Amino acid sequence: MPRVRLFAGLREAARTSELEIEGATVGEVLEAASSRFGTQFAEGLATAKIWRNGEEVDSLQPVGPEDEIALLPPVSGGSIAWGRELGSGGFATLVVVAALALGNMVGEQDLWTPILAAMVGLWTVDVVGAASERGNDLAIGPLLAGQIAAMALIHLLGPSALLPALAMGVIFPLGAATFVPRRRQLTSLGIAAAVGTLSCGALASLMLARTVFEPGNRTIGFFLLVVVGTIILAEAARRMRSNRWLNRQNTVVIGVVALSIIAAVLWGFSVTDFLLIGFGLSAAYLAGEGFGTVLRSGRLWSSPLPGILSSLDGPLCAGLAFFSLLTLIL
Repeated sequence: MPRVRLFAGLREAARTSELEIEGATVGEVLEAASSRFGTQFAEGLATAKIWRNGEEVDSLQPVGPEDEIALLPPVSGGSIAWGRELGSGGFATLVVVAALALGNMVGEQDLWTPILAAMVGLWTVDVVGAASERGNDLAIGPLLAGQIAAMALIHLLGPSALLPALAMGVIFPLGAATFVPRRRQLTSLGIAAAVGTLSCGALASLMLARTVFEPGNRTIGFFLLVVVGTIILAEAARRMRSNRWLNRQNTVVIGVVALSIIAAVLWGFSVTDFLLIGFGLSAAYLAGEGFGTVLRSGRLWSSPLPGILSSLDGPLCAGLAFFSLLTLIL
């Protein structure tokens, strides 16, 4: 029989998060569920989104015995509303990045690395929660385990472990899926692999940037200044929607490039070299923003996004590219 997963108010009304219900179509399954759980459940179901195997569908679609249906009430778990209150995650992201900047200023690698790991871990939990609201079955544990393995490889082997560290982001979630059949759906596997690759890659790249390029705290300081400034500018652009030239994408490109020049001057780096790095970071930042919208909402450049750390999507992708850009240009 088709498996039905319930979220938020529907889960509370039914007093269960998963069940199996007979039905040849989505509508038949929903009608049977409403009959079983009563009026409160039916009222919540009237406004819920319906996802079959990770794809949004209507009630006329057929279902088979191996299909999974996820029922998602509006603002499931409150994360979308919470994200709106925080300016699509801008404020929460600034708090997290500020903690990383503080650790970098102290100058101790032993302090900075755990803060970096915590930041990436929080982002992972946030984006997985957002993706799960669309009916994807994702596990946090394997992703975090992959990040720990990636950090260990970088610590032990240095730059030669960059590609193996990236691979940890895929190996752990895919390996775990072999033991849990419901997590073998291509959509869920793809999201898990993407989140794992981005998180492990960002961890490895930023760790290497701080240890390989001297002085490491100034190199990371350059990156953090660019990121913090761009987050603030992008948030300001979001609030000025009446100006079509100040959209988020244009603001990111202009902000990253301009702040790269400013940061290079402040830290005494070559303006030409770090301007080129800035162009690369702006492309990676934009790619991360677009990629994040797909991971979180299933649509490119959608807004608002679920989660409170959505503004960290772009910076993490820029972080993934940072070490490679430094190696290529410097």
